[in-house]
Amino acid sequence: MKIGCDIVENKRLIDKSDKFIDMVLTDKEKQIYQKKGIEFLAGRFAAKEAIMKCLPDIKKYSFTDIE
Repeated sequence: MKIGCDIVENKRLIDKSDKFIDMVLTDKEKQIYQKKGIEFLAGRFAAKEAIMKCLPDIKKYSFTDIE
């Protein structure tokens, strides 16, 4: 296993489509995103991407499998 740091620049996610949000967030997370905004989306995306990189067979999973 390797150690790394995942950083997401908030302004890169401001204009993301609903399709991107649907790909990354679960229904429960979308409710939180509506209240907390772009910082929540950026944090969840970075965390989920880091988790996906640690999984042995990344093709078996999607971002919405992680909550």
